[in-house]
Amino acid sequence: MFKVEERIEPGNGMIRITSKSYTEDSNSINTKQIKTDLSILKFSYPLKLIPIKSYITRTESKNEDSEEMKSLAVEEEREIQRIYILSYGGGMVNGDLIKLRIELEEETGLVLLTQGSTKVFKQFEPKQNSMTPFKLKSIKSKQIITVNLKANSILISLPSPITTYKSSNFSQSQSFRLANQTCSLLILDWLTTGRKHFKKPTKHPSESESKEEGKEGKGEEWEFEQYKSINSFYLQDTLILKDSLTLRPSQENGTSSHQRFSILLTIYLITSSLSSHETLHSLHHHFESLQQSTKPTHIVNHHSNTHQPDQLVWSYTQIPLDSVDQTLNDGIKIGLIKCIGNDYIEINQWVSQNLTSIQPLIGLDLYQNAFR
Repeated sequence: MFKVEERIEPGNGMIRITSKSYTEDSNSINTKQIKTDLSILKFSYPLKLIPIKSYITRTESKNEDSEEMKSLAVEEEREIQRIYILSYGGGMVNGDLIKLRIELEEETGLVLLTQGSTKVFKQFEPKQNSMTPFKLKSIKSKQIITVNLKANSILISLPSPITTYKSSNFSQSQSFRLANQTCSLLILDWLTTGRKHFKKPTKHPSESESKEEGKEGKGEEWEFEQYKSINSFYLQDTLILKDSLTLRPSQENGTSSHQRFSILLTIYLITSSLSSHETLHSLHHHFESLQQSTKPTHIVNHHSNTHQPDQLVWSYTQIPLDSVDQTLNDGIKIGLIKCIGNDYIEINQWVSQNLTSIQPLIGLDLYQNAFR
């Protein structure tokens, strides 16, 4: 059972998952049971971590240790921990700093989700006569997540998108360190570039209302100050992938091709044929086959006034591992799936349909919540 530990810095959090394994023999099945424990769970405002009931995932394989054992099926039952990452008020405000550290011990599993999109509200300079008793170190909202995965551990992160409000400033850094090629990762990182439509606030009933109050606003897409996201992946101490995205709409003056789209999504998929997570590893083949069978989609020139941009454009790229020692990268695949579009429902459904094979890993209930 987890325990909430000593007082920590505001916005900081820590998750540690440990495991114990047991083996049961029968006539034809050798069952390995892996029980996991949420040994450390601590967090401080404005960060909130909510664990829910763990899930048991089952896999079956053939034992290849010897000729005599090849006919003996090996069934693995692994307990997967599941946690929601929340923020009080449903978003981040001026100066918020979230720092989350996650430690996954050997043969553990974790699924991370959020309840709805994480809103990043408008940045502002504190007034001189402010009642705030401290000085903000930064006016931007920032999130730092560090994950260490030990042998044969698995992390699946399926957050809802970041939503940037007008004049907001958000920075995110996520770092994942894999102990060896038996670790597996599936990470979603995506952004909606502002509210398409929203209701303008209505004054108190005692005050006079203008004709504009309570009406639907024109929206505020691409009106944020800055969005920055950096995702780094290490195999032991070797950097195997670094993906960075920085958007500054006010400096681009509408010239960037990105600004024709309101939703930007990236899926990071790192698996190995040597791990026990065959379901995740098979996703590489799925996206490769899907890309080969799909008619190429061409993005319309953004200077054209006669065409609307395509609703959904995507690609799958396998990243080479030339810089990593062969003894470390044996069997590893790194997949990068990029998707852009303008219809949230369409993109959400596309992701849900193409990741459906992971349902047995995380549970149908949680999968449906992730893409509702």
